[in-house]
Amino acid sequence: MVIMGSHGKYGFKSHVLGSNTYTVLRKSEIPVFIIKPGDKAFSFKKVILATDFKEDSGKAFQLLGDTIRLMGGEPELLYVNTPADFLEDEQIREIGADFLDKYAYYPHEIHIYSAYNVERGIIQYARSVDADAVALITHGKTDLQQLFSPSVTENLVTYLDKPVISLNVTAKEH
Repeated sequence: MVIMGSHGKYGFKSHVLGSNTYTVLRKSEIPVFIIKPGDKAFSFKKVILATDFKEDSGKAFQLLGDTIRLMGGEPELLYVNTPADFLEDEQIREIGADFLDKYAYYPHEIHIYSAYNVERGIIQYARSVDADAVALITHGKTDLQQLFSPSVTENLVTYLDKPVISLNVTAKEH
């Protein structure tokens, strides 16, 4: 695992050139744990594990869940339902159950949160349940893709006041 501190500042220069944190997030094949500066003692018990239940993220989901447990946390599974990719709750639960049957080692309750976009949903849900951290799987956008559309993970590192754990979907099994 890579552990990095970040101020989460995001301006034009870092958007175009990328910061060290964002570069590591995009290219690492192992989990990256980003810690923000804070005044209170760090806790890592309740960790929101956001997922889209996509097949290509299954192995990364397993590794990320194991990493959270190894660090003493308990993953709380979250699916953010957005207008762009809207599904009814029952559809989400069916897709989630199939995904969990295939990739989960432990039982999970599926939490569904509706929001305008994924970042907003994760941030609002994490605050509403007073989560200690957020974990998610990234798809490792290229620098050029980032210029036009920053990743959900990078936006969370920028705007969320909690630690973020990320694992690139292309991570190799270790």
